[in-house]
Amino acid sequence: MKKLLIFMLFLLFVVGLTACGNSEDEQEEVVATLGEIVPHYPQHLGSPIVPLEPTPHETEQPSTQETLNILEEPENVQPNIPDNQEPHEDEPDEPANEPAIVPEPEPAVYHDAEVGLFVNGQFLGKSKLVAMEVVEFTVTIRPGTDREDIRQYRGVALADILAYFNIDEGTSLIFHSYDGFAAGITMAEALDRQQAFIAIWQDGQYFAHRGDYWGVAPFQLVMAQDIFAQRFARYITEIVVQ
Repeated sequence: MKKLLIFMLFLLFVVGLTACGNSEDEQEEVVATLGEIVPHYPQHLGSPIVPLEPTPHETEQPSTQETLNILEEPENVQPNIPDNQEPHEDEPDEPANEPAIVPEPEPAVYHDAEVGLFVNGQFLGKSKLVAMEVVEFTVTIRPGTDREDIRQYRGVALADILAYFNIDEGTSLIFHSYDGFAAGITMAEALDRQQAFIAIWQDGQYFAHRGDYWGVAPFQLVMAQDIFAQRFARYITEIVVQ
């Protein structure tokens, strides 16, 4: 196509030079000659320019707006990322040295275990103890020669507790307290229903409602005829028969 155009332009140049120096008859002869060389030459125009058919891609020229759109940066273009890979640009940066969040543990559920004491290795719960015959008795304590301390108690005779466990043999009993104290009495004293008691109440208040170790061992050995209270023992947790 380009070669044909160059050839035609060359012919146009030659014709122009010839036409300028010849007569009208000579110019018509030249035009006729070109008509034979170049097909479909428009002889009536007196010009050797041959129109060319434009190609499809030459006729479809983009408009100015389309050109600007091509030059502009496209928006919302996602990078070509594989399906199994997450984009890193949109992920927030993790804060440095941030402690890991540890879920709080669920609150523990506490069950009130029944308090009680052991008699020769056998457990006696408080509920079983108070189900026995509870008696009220008065004890006079003389901490000094010039005064008396009168106390009111409620409790169970030690003889009833020994009978509950079928204990009728032995020479002595040792009482162990929660605070480490220990006291001892004879078997004859233990079987005396007017002497030895396991008290649970004093002067209008249960031992279980007091502070100190009463909450875990609300029992007291009371020897009703011991006016000096030398063999009283608080916080009883165990009775051992020897």
